[in-house]
Amino acid sequence: MRIPRKNYPLGKNTAVERDRYLFGIDRFGTGSHRSVTEEMEMAENEDVIKQNSIGETVYLIINGQVSVIMEKEDGSQAEIDQMDSGAAFGEMALIDNSPRSATIRTITPSRFLILHKQEFKETAMEFPRIALQICSVLSQRIRHLHSLVQNKKS
Repeated sequence: MRIPRKNYPLGKNTAVERDRYLFGIDRFGTGSHRSVTEEMEMAENEDVIKQNSIGETVYLIINGQVSVIMEKEDGSQAEIDQMDSGAAFGEMALIDNSPRSATIRTITPSRFLILHKQEFKETAMEFPRIALQICSVLSQRIRHLHSLVQNKKS
């Protein structure tokens, strides 16, 4: 499952390395007979995932910027965060079968590395440490969202 490097803009961006590690890419050689990830490109102002849809994919932003949007009960939308190169989203889909909790929309043309649930499960069975990394990312995400809520109350 070793993915050939495609000159991703890593530079000093340790978040990209962290999430590539999370995906089990490059650091876990599992045989070169197949690839577990795909690349996807999207233009600006396109929805990558939609709130309340069922998801089975996690996304790593190789380059670009996205907006995290929550739809309110009255139908209006509120941007709650932005993410850029090195961030990952959709990871909750790897853990449960609940609907997506937010819409992710591109702000700029963006390129993603994607990992589907089935490939994640197969990789996590072989390398349980990856599942622990997902738990760590989820914990960090909860803490980050908690701080956003606290800051809005101030």
